[in-house]
Amino acid sequence: MLLDKKIYLATPYSHKYKAIRILRFKQVSETAIKLMKEGHLVYSPITSSHPLCEIDESLDLDFNYWRNLDISFIEWCDVLVVLKLDGWEDSYGIKEEIKIAKSLGKEVVYLDYEYHKKG
Repeated sequence: MLLDKKIYLATPYSHKYKAIRILRFKQVSETAIKLMKEGHLVYSPITSSHPLCEIDESLDLDFNYWRNLDISFIEWCDVLVVLKLDGWEDSYGIKEEIKIAKSLGKEVVYLDYEYHKKG
């Protein structure tokens, strides 16, 4: 399904509770590691941006702040993988990422969080 693909790994991030944001960062990063160990090239916007937001809390957490950067990586990827963490179905950012990916003719795959624990 995903072997040797360039993957954009989408997941929900923004939340009013910092502990939820930290948990989501950890979960998506674990999944990115698993995919990388399988031989994929993975861009995880949350893995990339969360440390920046921790250093400077004035950075906006809203998808629209990061939109142009995300579009560049969605253009680069072969497939957009949506990691189905709690809140993924209600995430404005994920909805936008999927919309962008589909408009560019990219494959969209949905992945359960438990995936990273297999194998």
